Amino acid sequence: MEWDQFRQTLGQGQPDRIKLKLLLNKTPFIVDFLSRLLEQCRQCQTHEEIATLYPQASQVLTLASDHPYLAARPDIARLLVSCLLEYSKFQYAEQGNTLQQHGPSINWCITRLRRLINNSSTQGDSKEAIERKVDKISKKLQDGLSSGNLQMTRIHELFDMAMFLIHEKPIIPLIQKLTESAIQLHERNSRRRHWEALTPCSDNEDDVAFHDDTRLLPRSFLDQLCKHDDTLWKMYCSWPRDIKFRLWKHHPEIIRAELMQLLHNYASQTTYVADTDMELCMMDSEVVAALTHEHAVPQVIFKIMTELLLEYGDWRIYRAWRHLVSATHCQFVPAGLESIDKSGDDIKTTLSNYIYGGPVQEMRVLRGQAWLWILVHPEWIFQWTQKLVNQCFDRNSTHFWNKDVETSTSILCWLLYPSDDDRLADTLEHVRSWLQHTLKEAENATRVSDAFHGSLEEIFCGNIVVALCMIMSILVRLPAWSNQEYVNMLDSALSISRSDTPRTCRAGHFLFLDMMPLWRKSFPSSSTLQILVDHVDTIVRHMHSC
Repeated sequence: MEWDQFRQTLGQGQPDRIKLKLLLNKTPFIVDFLSRLLEQCRQCQTHEEIATLYPQASQVLTLASDHPYLAARPDIARLLVSCLLEYSKFQYAEQGNTLQQHGPSINWCITRLRRLINNSSTQGDSKEAIERKVDKISKKLQDGLSSGNLQMTRIHELFDMAMFLIHEKPIIPLIQKLTESAIQLHERNSRRRHWEALTPCSDNEDDVAFHDDTRLLPRSFLDQLCKHDDTLWKMYCSWPRDIKFRLWKHHPEIIRAELMQLLHNYASQTTYVADTDMELCMMDSEVVAALTHEHAVPQVIFKIMTELLLEYGDWRIYRAWRHLVSATHCQFVPAGLESIDKSGDDIKTTLSNYIYGGPVQEMRVLRGQAWLWILVHPEWIFQWTQKLVNQCFDRNSTHFWNKDVETSTSILCWLLYPSDDDRLADTLEHVRSWLQHTLKEAENATRVSDAFHGSLEEIFCGNIVVALCMIMSILVRLPAWSNQEYVNMLDSALSISRSDTPRTCRAGHFLFLDMMPLWRKSFPSSSTLQILVDHVDTIVRHMHSC
């Protein structure tokens, strides 16, 4: 048992505000410690056995019962009372005895229970009493803002108190009031600093207090909120959008939490949902509202979405970002990529300037942003793959590789392996060899299907968007095969294993259906395309039934 750590958590000898801060930060540990102590006491038959095995238990339970805030949390209070009763084996006390007739352990327990009740800072507080205190605090907050005497440190202290009493319903509006006050205080101080910067002759030493308020929410509150604590997240979701969006400007981690919630709901879809229907589902999201109405938010959201995609490598994140952009008709373009040449001729120069023109520590994210920005426009990629395949077919030679073909291939390979080292050159060589081999076998459906098999992983490095664009560009130019041969080719292209029983690529089939508008514009036979669509629909429905 962590006796010393528990004593430190109780903050013996510290001011009450420090004790409250310690409890707030260590609540999970306190609950865990008392739960384990209770279980240990239950395993003993007598109080004497407990005292022998755990000689420090008496002291820490005494310290806990003397604490001014511990009983304010019902979950902790219940555990502490249970520990006191079990430690003293109170249930074995003979009924009808006076205090003098009870043994020392029973009297010890009764004394600690009295201390727990008497020392509790919330003793006897009814709902009405708490509401009166909340109203009083709210008025003081407003008065402090009006008079200019309110400090961010005081707001954070009140946050700590409110967090520890979060189970009390009247506290919920107080937390919103504290948040609004923190926002107003920060905005007022920001305006003051702005005007002071324009008048540098100001030498007021009292202004120092206005410079340490960039963090609106205390870390303890922010951490629990961003972990989607049930009570805090439900409370936060009920706030007006104006408060949320003003918070987002200072705490991008809240945007990340919003995106994680959106992605969780999005990923829970076990069946394919069409683009238009998915966009309708997203319209009520705070993220969509921010993308539509908040000028500074899209860049932050794009950065976080990139970080999430790099962190998790889940293609559902890519699909979600595409749907978000489409749902909002967002005209956002990352700063530095506005003049991107969609023809592919100068695109590498634009990408290099974007990636290497920023801070060194941001290079990985900037590379990811450039990569995602191109991927979210599959129409560009399909244009490049069609150009490449058409050039190769039209030359009708095994020696068709020239500068134009190299330009189209290099950007596609960068999307497969976004780097500037030897691995990019290796990828370029693999794609070149594969494409030459595949197109040489264009008259043989079986050999083309064999060439497609396993290419998603081995040639396209798992990049489903590039793989689909390349495969469909080739299928458009192939001779007129039977419907089943087209189906076999698509199945081979979307297999992600060379084994006899390849795994189904759910993301590949979903993205194939997402990109239907591209295929419809280019596929020569609408009936053949419909066969492929029906085939993919059947696979997707089977995924759900399994």
